[in-house]
Amino acid sequence: MEKGQPMWNVHPAIAPQEGETTIEKWHADAFYESNLADTLHHLGVDTLIITGIQTAYCIDTTCRRAHSKGYSCILVADGHSTLDSDILPAEKIIAHHNEVLGSQFATVNKASEVVF
Repeated sequence: MEKGQPMWNVHPAIAPQEGETTIEKWHADAFYESNLADTLHHLGVDTLIITGIQTAYCIDTTCRRAHSKGYSCILVADGHSTLDSDILPAEKIIAHHNEVLGSQFATVNKASEVVF
């Protein structure tokens, strides 16, 4: 995915509204080489609700990094996804990461249980 290309764009159904804060990330770790930590600090955020795609990459890495930076993390169990790998179907990868990340790095809740 390259900036300016179709796969870079946010789907219109979830696109940020005018004036909303956006963070461009370039790596699986959303904190690496981005202004995410500075933005969260400026906004006074101490709890992150983590959703997205590529469970074994972006979700796992960002959840662990956020935990190590002192954030309280809520991983939305049914709010992240991935593709089948050569050895595991996506459902197993997701279930595994919910278990592992929930054991130390995050509280794992279903979307219906997440309250803002």
